[in-house]
Amino acid sequence: MRLIFCRHGNTFEEGEAVTWVGASEDMPLTRKGMEQAKATARALHIQEIRPAAVYAGTLSRLTGYAAILCDHLDLAKGPIRTCLLDEVNYGVWGGLTSEQIQDLGLAADLKGWENEGIWPQKSGWEESEVEALIRVKTFLRRIQEQHPQEATLLAITSNGLIRLFLRFCGDEYQTALKAGKLKVKTGNYCVLEQADGKWRSAAWNQDPRA
Repeated sequence: MRLIFCRHGNTFEEGEAVTWVGASEDMPLTRKGMEQAKATARALHIQEIRPAAVYAGTLSRLTGYAAILCDHLDLAKGPIRTCLLDEVNYGVWGGLTSEQIQDLGLAADLKGWENEGIWPQKSGWEESEVEALIRVKTFLRRIQEQHPQEATLLAITSNGLIRLFLRFCGDEYQTALKAGKLKVKTGNYCVLEQADGKWRSAAWNQDPRA
């Protein structure tokens, strides 16, 4: 099984302050975000990749990105919505810039998450790390139950959650973390492959325009 993960496109216009956007911030894609989705669709078309299904979280930026992919790939079915792929809830960080979070005295939480992948303890995140990992594990189990082993699937989610999928790929999460390569940029994609009951990362944080 091959699972292609896409991080949704931009939700901020050029010049706007970039804030933390979690499960409680249901922001739509900007024009650039829509163009990023079209770029991903073109890359998949060039590689002759036609997914058996497209999954997406329930937030506007995720369903919007997925709908563009389905349309440009001329898929008969639209995206399958599932809260299992929604972004984590960033608690008090939601809607704030990184500078504003630091001003709240939460610099240690912010640094720990961004640099060491440590789940914040004082920032009011409404979901524990264990609960988020259960969501990921549940999604992986369901797609394996519902699709044949040779299937290629697309999944649209967000950066906070997408990195957790590497936790099910042996020691690849720690390797990416130590190399400072855990974060996935907006509009980029990752590829996981499953064989003999094990997942591995075949590509990470790839620019579809490359």
